[in-house]
Amino acid sequence: MRIIKWFLLSIVALAALWFGLVLSHWLPRPTAQEQAALAALKQAKSQSLGEHNAYAYLWLFDYDIPDDQIDAVMATDLAAIEQYPADQVMDPPFRSSADGRYPALPPIDAGELSCARDAPACLATVSNDLAFAKTFVAEHQRRLQKEASLAGYDHIKTLTQPRLEVQVSSYRPSTAVVLAAAAVEHLEGRSELAVARLCGYAGTWRRLRANADSLVLDVTGQAAISSSAGMLAQILAQRPDLDDTLCLSSFAPLSDDELNQCSTMAGEFRLFNGPALLAVPADASWPDRIQPHMLNQRHMRGLFALPLGYYCQDEHAQRVAARTHIPAPPKTGCSLIGKVFSPYACILGAIASPSYESYYRRLLDVDARLRLLNAARWVRAQGTNQTPTKLMLSLPERYRSDIHPISFDADSGELVVSQLVRRPEADWRIPLKRSGPQIETQSSVGVTDE
Repeated sequence: MRIIKWFLLSIVALAALWFGLVLSHWLPRPTAQEQAALAALKQAKSQSLGEHNAYAYLWLFDYDIPDDQIDAVMATDLAAIEQYPADQVMDPPFRSSADGRYPALPPIDAGELSCARDAPACLATVSNDLAFAKTFVAEHQRRLQKEASLAGYDHIKTLTQPRLEVQVSSYRPSTAVVLAAAAVEHLEGRSELAVARLCGYAGTWRRLRANADSLVLDVTGQAAISSSAGMLAQILAQRPDLDDTLCLSSFAPLSDDELNQCSTMAGEFRLFNGPALLAVPADASWPDRIQPHMLNQRHMRGLFALPLGYYCQDEHAQRVAARTHIPAPPKTGCSLIGKVFSPYACILGAIASPSYESYYRRLLDVDARLRLLNAARWVRAQGTNQTPTKLMLSLPERYRSDIHPISFDADSGELVVSQLVRRPEADWRIPLKRSGPQIETQSSVGVTDE
């Protein structure tokens, strides 16, 4: 009996010791890799992104608010958000003070127009029902004007608390409207205006996403650039005389700085490192309320910092300079000591931390699409003395890539590049010469942004 008694007491003592160490948050100790990642993210957070922040404008984008009142409305919203306890779920859900005070922009309902991202389908569907497309574009003139006004901003820095419920409150991408407007202009013979529109839209989002601390808006910008490039490729194939338009610098291949997503990842770390990640409902049960006290937040910060801080460190900068996704980022996870003495942080890290490499690969795919677009312009500039297949052999180095080789499909007359992220399509294709609906030969009165 004495042996059993001492055995049970030992079990209780070990359990108490384990529980005490878990609550003390002393183990596991920070690793050198975690400290380096945290230092890189801290340095990124301290850097200025620009002078004119678009965050408030995007926060209130879906409301028709005079520009001189946006800052006041934003300040009211920020004050309202501050009233929510940081460690509780926002209940009732937050609503902007602009709601009900200012008219809302009409929701985007493109009907049968396939203009959300597919440029060839957009041109075809607009051509099939030009009257509806013009009505659709006219209905969203204010949205087009507000998109054009974004050209006055140079970065996006989050102003709200780091909460998953409130990132960018009302902004919804305007890609379908922009592409439809460009298609209408092109089909009515005003291709120069269509090209200028696409240059402006892509150029604005190219600048904003490269200087943003929001992963959501980084991805939004990538989609805007890619979709605009697709529509531009269709237009230039039909109007090669516009291949030398000056504004096409908006579609040059991405620079190293534009491929660097450090500020975006630092913003993502801020979002997942905030107390709102542990928010519980006000009426939560006591087991739910005690869980945050079991969490070793120092350990959790280290776990989140490892995959995000990598994109602010030299190893990734070398990949950016080489325009490659190789080698893959080092795998991160909990050590045995972490699993024993910080299990809650390990579980939360495994559940809440996504793989960020796909976002970098998507950005490399955007760069490949821009290279493909410029390769098509170069091929057309060489004339017809050589076939496109032969011209591919002498393609300038600035358009080449080992991970994104460009080929010519003689059957379709398209240049093709494979994607690293093979959804929704494995390849991206653009025509070299005229295809699709016929455009008018003379300009006609149509919709403008004024």
